[in-house]
Amino acid sequence: MSAIQLEFHGVRIAQPEEFFCAVLRVPASGKIIPVWMAPVEGGKLAARQQGYSARRPDTHDLLIGMLEAQGGIEEILISSYYEGVFIADVLTTAGETLDARLSDALVLSEHFDVPISIDEELAGQVAVYASQDDLLEYLDLDLPTPEGADASNDERGLYDAESASGNAEDDAAFSEMMRSLGMSEEDFLSEDDGDDDGDAGVTGDANR
Repeated sequence: MSAIQLEFHGVRIAQPEEFFCAVLRVPASGKIIPVWMAPVEGGKLAARQQGYSARRPDTHDLLIGMLEAQGGIEEILISSYYEGVFIADVLTTAGETLDARLSDALVLSEHFDVPISIDEELAGQVAVYASQDDLLEYLDLDLPTPEGADASNDERGLYDAESASGNAEDDAAFSEMMRSLGMSEEDFLSEDDGDDDGDAGVTGDANR
């Protein structure tokens, strides 16, 4: 199995709907793997990126402490994608493979400075083309398109329709696009209920 190392460009707030989106990019092609996240999970990851730390250890802190005691981690691989859910494998230095939500894997990636990788064939299925203008407009992210990148055969984009803007026709088109990416409004409006299904789907993030 051949794996591709991904670039992580942080958690962004997708406009104008203000959804949380963790942005992963395939370096060679410039294609994006948008990981749409529930507000609680997206907010936690964004806060960690900005250096925020809670007064008391949270679940991520406990997990990190346990992994540090075992010597840390060696690899994080997005190994599969099924029905709107990414499955990440975290390989520890002790030789164990842990099944993780992608949002949790991203926290570990940032802390241990271990990049996220993805199976090459899987990347071809889930990565989408996003123009530099789209990234700037929707995610406030200025990423130049890699030299030689070719999107001529890619029919999908980050947004295949205009996003909601007060126009009923545009809103309907945007909702259809969101559904095509495995997302629904409920994914983002639901509160974190403490179970394993706290993250949204596609290019979404949840446990099996």
